[in-house]
Formats: sequence, C-alpha cells, structure tokens
Amino acid sequence: MNPINRVIVLLSSFNGEKYIKEQIESILDQNTENILIDLIIRDDGSSDDTKKIIGSFNRNNLKLVSSENVGVISSFFRLIKLADENADYYAFSDQDDVWKKNKIQKAVSLLTAYEKPCLWCSRLDVVDSNLNHLFFSAIPKRKISLNNALVENIATGCTIILNKAAFLLLKNSLPDPKKIVMHDWWFYLVISAFGEIIYEKEPSIHYRQHAANVEGMKFGLKKIFKKIHTISKPSKYISVYNQLSEFSRIHKKNLTKEQNELLHNFLISINGKNILKAVHMVISGKVYRQTNIENLSLIFSIFMKRI
Repeated sequence: MNPINRVIVLLSSFNGEKYIKEQIESILDQNTENILIDLIIRDDGSSDDTKKIIGSFNRNNLKLVSSENVGVISSFFRLIKLADENADYYAFSDQDDVWKKNKIQKAVSLLTAYEKPCLWCSRLDVVDSNLNHLFFSAIPKRKISLNNALVENIATGCTIILNKAAFLLLKNSLPDPKKIVMHDWWFYLVISAFGEIIYEKEPSIHYRQHAANVEGMKFGLKKIFKKIHTISKPSKYISVYNQLSEFSRIHKKNLTKEQNELLHNFLISINGKNILKAVHMVISGKVYRQTNIENLSLIFSIFMKRI
C-alpha cells in the first residue's frame, strides 16, 4: 500500500468574493489518491463577503484565520508561520484562479524523489475573468539557477508546491517582508541556492488575468516601455538590491564560495559602485533573465538605477 501524503495549501485572501468560491472548490476537489489536503486561509482584512463565502464550506480540512491587513507578502509569510510542520508538502494559492484536478498529484509524484529542498512550479494557462483561454505563459529558455533567480522570478507563487525540507528551510529563515519584492521570488531565490527547482511545462492552473493582477503579466517590450514612461516617478516596488541584501544577510554563511562571489559582485555593482560591471555581468551571462528582451530590460534598469 502506498503511503498517505499530507499536503497543506496556504491561501491568502483579500476582498476576493467574486472568484474565491471557485478557487476553493478546485483545491478541495483535487484528485487525491493517497493524498490528504488541508487548506489554511488567512484573510487579510477583507471588507466584502469573502469570509462569509469561506465559512459556507464548513469542511473539517479548511481553516480560516482572520486578521488585520498586512499586504500579500507579509500575509503569506504569516501563513508559513501558522502552518504546522507535520505535513509532507506545502502548496500556495491565490484567491482567484482555478487549479487543474491533477495539480497536487502530479507535483507530489515528482517531489517524492527528493530529500533535499525542492520546489515544484509550473507554466500558466492564462485565462480571462470567465476562464476563457488567452495564452500560455512562457517556458524558461535558459537554465533555472541562482544566476537567474538573482534578477528574475520564474516560479509563480500560485503554482508552487514545496517538499518539507524546502518549507522548513524557508520557515526557519524568514526575511523582513518589507525588503522582499514578492514572496514567490524569495522562494525561488532561496531554493535555487540550496536545493532543486522542478519546472513543469504542462500548465497546472487556470490563471485569471483581470484588472487586479494584469500588472504581473507585463513582459518584454511592454515592460521596457512602461519603465521609460515611469522613469521620473518613484518606483512603487521594493528594489532587487534590497531583496538581495536581505538574502545575503540571512544566507551568506551557508552559500558556497562561488555563490558568495557572484552575489557580492552583483550587489556592489548595482549599488552604484560600478554600473558597467553590472551590465557586463548581464552580457556575459553571469546573471541573466530568460529572454534577450528581458535582459535588455534589466540593462535599462541598471543604467537608470531602478533595480
């Protein structure tokens, strides 16, 4: 008989009454042969009927924690603190997508081969508000590595599933949320340095693109044009420099010599000490994004000191 695997799904909600019912149903209705699913939802101070909709499920394996609004990054880090350490795997969910029925089963079947920290993530089936297909997200063309994770995130949070080793690594070294660009990028950064990343090319979720999340799907030339258009305005995002400084503060002592040199050289160069060196690191491939257009966007950001 195959062992039973317990999976904890962590979902942060905020004024999600329009779509959250479908999302919860898609999690609870997963194909679960030899898998037990517990869903923990932290509501981040919703003022609509989100909590009422969650409460209507009345399921023993669904727990709702209501609290004050702290923002999506802090909310997910608080969920990590809340989750017990007795599960085998840990998944992360947004409030407005729909998971494909075999998402958890497929991830678990691959993650079981790893004892060291491992992060599974997948491609997105991007849909409109009515779940009509729009396009598939890009598949990474270059190696998934720390060299990539320093300057780009390829692991979309709502697809991520961690094994226990990866979850404990993250839980035992949580960063200051105010210094992090986004929680999923932090996961990719840490696990790419100390473990393995599995990227599933088959989409595992229907990712809704609507007014609240369309910003995250800008890429390529659109991203460069937006940067040019907003160059005179203060950035609303945490800088990559701050995120990497926090990563260095927490994990420097455990990085290899080569990893430390890479991180140190890039941090020094983007801090204004040697911009040309930072650009050379991109051109030479020491740090890189997945496409040439994205690397041009990165070089532009370096020159404009917007990274």
